[in-house]
Amino acid sequence: RSYPLAAFYYDYKNQQPNEVINFTGSLRNAGSAEIYGAELELNGHVSPSFSFNASVGLLHSKYKQLILGRDADSGTTGVDLAGNELPFAPSLTAQLGIVWTLARIGDGNIQFLPRASYTGHQWFSPFNDRESFPGDPIGNGRLHEDGMVKVDAQLLWSNDSITAGFFVKNLFEKKYYLYGLDLRTFFGLDFLTPADPRTYGAMVRFKF
Repeated sequence: RSYPLAAFYYDYKNQQPNEVINFTGSLRNAGSAEIYGAELELNGHVSPSFSFNASVGLLHSKYKQLILGRDADSGTTGVDLAGNELPFAPSLTAQLGIVWTLARIGDGNIQFLPRASYTGHQWFSPFNDRESFPGDPIGNGRLHEDGMVKVDAQLLWSNDSITAGFFVKNLFEKKYYLYGLDLRTFFGLDFLTPADPRTYGAMVRFKF
């Protein structure tokens, strides 16, 4: 077994997030932000034909200085977002995968490789659930994705030079969003990008 462990700390100065106003993107100076966390991996063999790999990541992210939503025409001062989480920064991620050798055919092995991954709650906007501008009655509470589990799997035959088989992604057809953007000031609605549904196919890979 192996247990790789890593810890990290980032202190950002003059970070530049992108703000969209009236369908126009502009870089804004965030002042400062901090990110710290740790990642732990676990790899092991249960038997000659069965092994596993797992990992877990913990993340803390926070803007220390950030003001968005300024409007030079109306003179609004913007919204102070200090203390908000950074977008696309889930506090918890984890995955578990196995490699199960089912049989040996010819000079290669047939292996089953399922993998489950967990992604915790994440915001799509630095506003988090705050208002987009002073007096905004709606806010951005819709631009997020809750914690979710996704399962992928492969069934492969491989030897020293060839790998061939079948794969499926998002096996249980989990419905979730990858990205979100507030376009209410221009279109009157939010823009959300859904993830791919269940996808599957075949693959062949050669080593030279």
